[in-house]
Amino acid sequence: MSKITVAIDCQALLGNIQTGLGVYALNLVEVLENFRESLKVVRLSPPGNKPLRTTPQRLLWEQTRLPWLIARSDCDVFHSPALSLPVIGSRKKVATAHDLIILKHPEMMTGLARKYFAEFIPRTLQKADHIIANSEATKKDLMRYLHIPAGKITVIHLGVGKEFLKESDRDLVNTLRRANHITGDYLLSVASFEPRKNHTGIIRGFAKALPDLPAETKLALVGRENKYQREMRALVEELQLTDRVAFCGYLGTKELAAMYQAAVMLVFPSLEEGFGLPIIEAFAKGVPVLTSRLEATEEVGGDAVKYVNPQRADEIGQAIAELYNDKELRQSLIEKGKQRVQLFSWENNAKETIKVYYRVLGRTKDLK
Repeated sequence: MSKITVAIDCQALLGNIQTGLGVYALNLVEVLENFRESLKVVRLSPPGNKPLRTTPQRLLWEQTRLPWLIARSDCDVFHSPALSLPVIGSRKKVATAHDLIILKHPEMMTGLARKYFAEFIPRTLQKADHIIANSEATKKDLMRYLHIPAGKITVIHLGVGKEFLKESDRDLVNTLRRANHITGDYLLSVASFEPRKNHTGIIRGFAKALPDLPAETKLALVGRENKYQREMRALVEELQLTDRVAFCGYLGTKELAAMYQAAVMLVFPSLEEGFGLPIIEAFAKGVPVLTSRLEATEEVGGDAVKYVNPQRADEIGQAIAELYNDKELRQSLIEKGKQRVQLFSWENNAKETIKVYYRVLGRTKDLK
């Protein structure tokens, strides 16, 4: 049986800053390219391999240039790792849905961006021959909000990168500590600075936990600077926590893995999640996790995390103090996390994705 050709929209791979979507796209493409006997991967990228910065640029790429490149690639299947699809073209189409948060909360964006992400992109999913959901929670949202039939959706969990599965260089860990003026223990937050990641709850919860933490304990916030981050800096100043909170900026994969390694815990009480990649990254690095009780985080975290109500800063603070001071609980969660992370791998993600490609072509594929 001849192998198939898959064209993949690689716009999410471009640029020096990768969010969860970019991490997914990069790992998926790199692992898919190892299955040369089953498929040929064609990477499709915007002109000059330059990242798309605005909504008009994305629209122009996805609905004009991309359909032409797909046709020219002579692929059997086109895959969009970033949810949106071209509305024209005769090739079989697969899209990955990471969450429908912007559809559930359109108030998070305004103007053209809202119309694009909350209205136009969901409509393009009607053109998909199949949709990959990163969790059962996202699948339920696809069915609930877009009325996509269950048979058209396959759940494939994300994986954890190789950098998180090995010990980080201690010199790098110490360099990052010095750069962020961290001398003692620190709690870690890994999340893009946007309201749904609940940095307000994280900071206020940390403030409430401080009486039960050693004087030198800090909160390290990883994420690139933007308007919302600046609001969080103002909150830190208002709460007189300037010396206790480190804004670490965006970190590349190697640096991020090193920051996990020395952390006492990951604090991840999001208001909404489609999966929660930092949870399994923390598992891999042997770091206990405090997270929200949401459908997606329960699906990913199982019994290996400590859950909180993300709307209650006092509960977050109490959980931080309890997890910090209860070494047996921390160790128990670390051991459970190490077992649970084995359920998540990019190789398995790629294998299941290949099966989807073959399925939309009316064929089956067994992969060892």
